[in-house]
Amino acid sequence: MQRYAAFDFGRSRIHVGNFYEIFGRGLLFRSYEERDIRVDNNVDGALFRGEAGGFRGKAFSGRMRNTGPTRSAEREDVLRGTDLEYRVPSIGSANVVLGGSYVLQSLSNELGERFRLEEEAYAGRGSIAHPLFDLYGEYARINRLDREDVIALLGTMPTKGVGHYIALSMFPVDFLTFSAEYKRYDHFRFTSMSDPGSDINNPPSLTRENSYSLVSRNPHQIDPDDEKGFQIEAVATPRYGTTVTLNRSETAKIDEDLFHHDVAFNEWYGEVRHEVNDEVTVAAVYDYQRDEKRGIQTHTPVLDIEYYPAGKGWALRGEYQFQERDVFVSPLERIERSHFALVEWSVNNDVIISMTAEHATSVDPSRPQQDDFLMTQVDYRINQNHSFTVAGGKRQAGFVCVGGVCRFEPAFEGVEVKLRSSF
Repeated sequence: MQRYAAFDFGRSRIHVGNFYEIFGRGLLFRSYEERDIRVDNNVDGALFRGEAGGFRGKAFSGRMRNTGPTRSAEREDVLRGTDLEYRVPSIGSANVVLGGSYVLQSLSNELGERFRLEEEAYAGRGSIAHPLFDLYGEYARINRLDREDVIALLGTMPTKGVGHYIALSMFPVDFLTFSAEYKRYDHFRFTSMSDPGSDINNPPSLTRENSYSLVSRNPHQIDPDDEKGFQIEAVATPRYGTTVTLNRSETAKIDEDLFHHDVAFNEWYGEVRHEVNDEVTVAAVYDYQRDEKRGIQTHTPVLDIEYYPAGKGWALRGEYQFQERDVFVSPLERIERSHFALVEWSVNNDVIISMTAEHATSVDPSRPQQDDFLMTQVDYRINQNHSFTVAGGKRQAGFVCVGGVCRFEPAFEGVEVKLRSSF
């Protein structure tokens, strides 16, 4: 259960109780709730926000909720953090913002008090906003314990962690947008000392978050301890009602050799979306992924059709997806194929009825298999804060991912009911 009290004083605010917050883009600190992956690492404490002149600041002290499998919901670590931004007076048509963050973690149980277990992290960032481009960069560092008595107790560990993140967006002409991002995370996972399965930071993953079921079934899960990579995307509107999206992302292990690296995951994504008329929109998608760590390569074309009859108050959407999944890790080599169809009827703004059907086959010379999955779901939004979902049937196993953080959803057969409430 969460509870809080907030006090506003014009240009400042004090929040006491449970809260969520982020510094910069999450390299150093992010407290958030994401129900799809069952993450809720809210902080219980006090948060101050204020601004004056060109400065804007945040400061907090509290205990973060652990989300790891061993100590879920416990709060043994004390976190203290501060974040400060300064908006530089306009330089021509560019707006420049400089910022910095600091977070201190202390273990408050008997072990922490005996050894004074603390870890600190700090970051600096800057951004430039211009009519033709946006540029953002952030550097962060984690200083871990390096005392001999603590290492003897807890085991050896890297004492330094470093993270780099750069993002560039360009708007060269009215019909074209281009973006590029780069990441480099070296021993950069900032975790709770009492529960190593709980993360304090959540750096950008630089992989595309896809809404299509088969495309999102084989995602890349971020590894902040050893990862570098990039993501580039171009979005063009060559004519009214037509949008073309091209996306390329690649993630590799850290390697100092600039001319050779071990690619862990890469993806190509293309989409053409066209408004046929005021009522019909058609999208064609192709996605390619290759994950060396898990030994999986996929090809996935998608056809998506939406129908919004004018003045009717309802909408209809249909999808067809096909995926060929090549598992190339010995001795599990096989080819899997899936045909997936979805029909979704938005009765009104509050009720959605959907049905999915999937036919899956495994081309394994020694043991060919096939299976069928059918699922019906009804979503009802009771009001702005409460929604109700009931679903029945059979569903494939797969991953659910948000921001590079993934949760494996096991296969399901039966009826499930969900009630979601926010207060």
